[in-house]
Amino acid sequence: FDGNALLGIRRVSDGSLAWRPARAGIHLIRAVDDQGRSSERDVEVRFGRHVAPGGFAWTVPVERAQGPHARVGLMCDRQASRHFRTLLTEVGPRWGIDAAPEGRPLVPRQKVLPLAPIARTFTDRVVAVGDAAGLVKATTGGGVYYSLLSGRLAAEVIDGALEAGNAGARQLGAYQREWQRRLKPELDSQLSFRR
Repeated sequence: FDGNALLGIRRVSDGSLAWRPARAGIHLIRAVDDQGRSSERDVEVRFGRHVAPGGFAWTVPVERAQGPHARVGLMCDRQASRHFRTLLTEVGPRWGIDAAPEGRPLVPRQKVLPLAPIARTFTDRVVAVGDAAGLVKATTGGGVYYSLLSGRLAAEVIDGALEAGNAGARQLGAYQREWQRRLKPELDSQLSFRR
């Protein structure tokens, strides 16, 4: 972090800890790999209602065969396209990004991110895993780990159900009990950061 990128930690009413940037703005993070190497450019993480309401924005250096590139994105709770255009206008000149190549503005890929698990992740002959089950990090919208873990748990339960010749809801309910046992405390903790 640069000298201004301190994070504020506060205790919330239920006794858990929540974090938030000490102030809105741009925070720089130097990405370092396990060999101690770092990119020539810092990762930029931006916070604030004017940047990404209810979320954050990022610019990440990426090395490709054609040379250096940047991955730009944001997670917010409203007007994502407008905030993305504003972000590109701000970071584009510094990162060498043309926000409107050949006169056509860049259009972000958008998707709705579930920020909490759905109430029931199983029924007769069906289980929902990963994003489909709402098993994502409420703090970042990421979910690769949760997708892999819930997929493995689902496969184990489905395997048992098929061996038993019964893929009904009663049998598949073991999947939800297992992911809740393994993930619910962590997911609940992350949701408390969004309050």
